[in-house]
Amino acid sequence: MARRSVRTRKPARPQAKRKIAKPTARRKAAKPARPQPAARGIAVPSGRRFKNLAALEAGYSPRAKHPDLVQTMTAQAWKSAELRKRIPAVLDLRYGDGALQTLDVYQSARAGGPSFIFIHGGYWRAADKNLFTFMAEHLSPAGVTMFNVNYDLCPNVTVEQIVGQVREAVAWVHKNAATYGGDPNRLYICGHSAGGHLTGMVMATDWSKYPGFDAKAIKGAIPISGVMETRPLTGLALNPVWNFTADMASRLCPMINLPSVKAPQLVVAAANETDEFIAMSRDYTELLNKNGIPAEFMLVEGTGHFSIIDQFSRPGSPLLSGAMRLMGVS
Repeated sequence: MARRSVRTRKPARPQAKRKIAKPTARRKAAKPARPQPAARGIAVPSGRRFKNLAALEAGYSPRAKHPDLVQTMTAQAWKSAELRKRIPAVLDLRYGDGALQTLDVYQSARAGGPSFIFIHGGYWRAADKNLFTFMAEHLSPAGVTMFNVNYDLCPNVTVEQIVGQVREAVAWVHKNAATYGGDPNRLYICGHSAGGHLTGMVMATDWSKYPGFDAKAIKGAIPISGVMETRPLTGLALNPVWNFTADMASRLCPMINLPSVKAPQLVVAAANETDEFIAMSRDYTELLNKNGIPAEFMLVEGTGHFSIIDQFSRPGSPLLSGAMRLMGVS
């Protein structure tokens, strides 16, 4: 009888031992969250932040924003030359020892009115008073005597020396205004761009250092598109011309040197300038108001950094009307 074949079964493989989880008490503490990286860019003292140095340069560069600079200033120079043929004027009066320390007087149709002291711009390194005669066209018939100031330019002098020169000019006008038909006790300081900065520094002057000067004679100021925050300038490409040190930029900064003269101010900016130039004028206005100095901010639509002063040659324009209102003339 045949035998059945019997298959032998292979023994089952032993199962691997399961790992027993360790008690939760032994778990490692969670790692602390990584600190977030600091915001990149360049911060300026106002708290505004720029993406990089190129953006900061652009914020402080009206020329880059307004490629029509040459055409604008050529037209202004032509208007000024034409007006000098028609308006009573005394030119190139010396108020100091510097090579360019002279001023022009555009006399009023009637004596005894306000004395309007204009300080030109040019980033402390360029331009000349002769470009801005046109600003007197509608001031003189309204009874205003305009004193148009020149000063020495960087790099031949420092910005600090320029500030000193402009203060000398204001003291000279106070002493001599009556000779040319202006009221020595109704001084209004106005400046454009770098001249706006210089206007701020005139208002911040300790006039006790100028014998015979009565600070109450300054009745108002009009900084137009002014460089009111100077501390970032130390890092800009033009600083080898200006030679700002950090200390000098602080000493000459209108944002941290409050006016000693509490007269009202009309602070003006062009709607089409760089955001930084508009912000500087707004910040300065807020600073004045917070410190009890009456100040009005005016943003002039349809104007750029260089064309804004053309408003002085346009009857009824916002800037001319505002300036006349501040001086109490019409």
